[in-house]
Amino acid sequence: PYIPVLAQHFEVYAIDLRGHGQSLPLTSDFSIKKAAEDIAALLDILKLEQVSAIGLSYGGLILLELTHAHPKKLAS
Repeated sequence: PYIPVLAQHFEVYAIDLRGHGQSLPLTSDFSIKKAAEDIAALLDILKLEQVSAIGLSYGGLILLELTHAHPKKLAS
């Protein structure tokens, strides 16, 4: 419900993480680190150098890992 409000001020990407939504089921080698690398790769593909991000629950843990591995990719 908050996406339309944010979209009035930001370009919003709602990411379907591994094992969630319509993504493929999780594999045995899944980790928070791999999910963070997925997001880093997506940012590279979209040519987004630095973004502000919101992660709810598990998504927050993934963003913490992304910040640790790629500190310049997240502005907030």
